[in-house]
Amino acid sequence: MEEVLFYLDTTRPVFTKSDVIYKILKNYLINSNKKEMTIDVLGTFYGTFNKYKVSTELLPILCTSLANENLQYKTFPLIDMILKDLKDHKEQIISREWSFEAFKDFFSRKGKDVKNNKRSYKEIQNKQEVQNNKETHINSKITNTPGYYFFSRETN
Repeated sequence: MEEVLFYLDTTRPVFTKSDVIYKILKNYLINSNKKEMTIDVLGTFYGTFNKYKVSTELLPILCTSLANENLQYKTFPLIDMILKDLKDHKEQIISREWSFEAFKDFFSRKGKDVKNNKRSYKEIQNKQEVQNNKETHINSKITNTPGYYFFSRETN
């Protein structure tokens, strides 16, 4: 893990899609013990990441790491950089991310999902009825066996 961070920080490879680096660094930030080094590398590559992903996924993770006093001096500048970038591009973010066009596909897919959910609900209901019938049949077999009531009585 440390070798990967060192490689990224020293060579600063150029990828056509920086999603790979983003995913690696996000996972390292969540799961690793090398958070300081990860935050340094995040600061290096921040400009190439998708700003929407950074603001919705990475910023909350960074804010939770502010509780760690050892990371505060590295985390605050990165959060400041993200917030400054968000402020600078406020109008673009509002017009693009919160427009009706962004939600149009979501609403059209929902209609299809509702039909699938109704169908799956009926399938689940049928499976539960079959399971209940099996349990009833098994219970009736048990209670109809000779000696069931004799052995099931409580003794005083």
